[in-house]
Amino acid sequence: MLSVHVAPPFVALAATGPLVQAWFARRHPTRSPYPLYAVSNAGSFLALGQRDPGTPSEIAVIGLGIGTLAAYGRSGDRMRFYEIDPAVVRIARDERFFTYLAQSRAEIETVEGDARISLASERALANPPRFDFLIVDAFSSDSIPLHLVTREALALYLERLDERGLLAFHVSNHHFDLVRVLARLADDAGLHFVAIETDVIPGHLSAESSWGFLARDEGRIRALEQLALARRAELRLPPNAIVVRRPPPAVVAITPLWTDDHSDLLGAMRPFRLHRAPGGAHAPAAAAGFDAGAPRR
Repeated sequence: MLSVHVAPPFVALAATGPLVQAWFARRHPTRSPYPLYAVSNAGSFLALGQRDPGTPSEIAVIGLGIGTLAAYGRSGDRMRFYEIDPAVVRIARDERFFTYLAQSRAEIETVEGDARISLASERALANPPRFDFLIVDAFSSDSIPLHLVTREALALYLERLDERGLLAFHVSNHHFDLVRVLARLADDAGLHFVAIETDVIPGHLSAESSWGFLARDEGRIRALEQLALARRAELRLPPNAIVVRRPPPAVVAITPLWTDDHSDLLGAMRPFRLHRAPGGAHAPAAAAGFDAGAPRR
């Protein structure tokens, strides 16, 4: 059963990603292949779409993968990737397989080791960089790095985030509703929060995804909402293709606060289902009461 349900999608994604990139680069040598990933990686695309065109950005990314997010780097930007696995860094830099890091217009730096430990150790630097964007994209399949989604972790991120900076979490997961967890963390820290979720969009190389965004400045969150809705209209997508949500206060209030000492995975579990419910990634959230009274666009 595992091979039937997991292997084909994984093989397809692993095999076609670099092939599509290589094909596009050879077929259109003067054009950027980055739009191919704009909808599939909607959260980072929307977040980084808020950049001032004339101002370079400091960007931190927790979780390197194959370096896809480097595709969004512009000339003058600096992107620092924190990656715990040296093998991942080695593969991402091997241009026989992937060229996102090599072809990025941004200045790229990789920091090997656990992101929290690395960020904490950088406190000793004379002038540690402050980030305009901090993107947490370290989830592997449906596993959850708990130490990256706690009150203490959030406090560390905020130390390094500019006052008008944006914090983004990629929390796509079949079994756990981590959007509520993020909303509770944001509420505890006095931050503004929104979730943006995408469904499978035929013809756009997209997949279901869930992103949570936190900021001190409510204007950043509202601008992100408007950008998501504008992107949906620009692509002429149906309403469920890109959905903007703010959890209702009643749901946030009953969601446990995750800390280094306490987390509640059982409470974050989605209702069990044997098949994909109508509405894709959003159906389990609705069943769990996430949509009850929540603004949805």
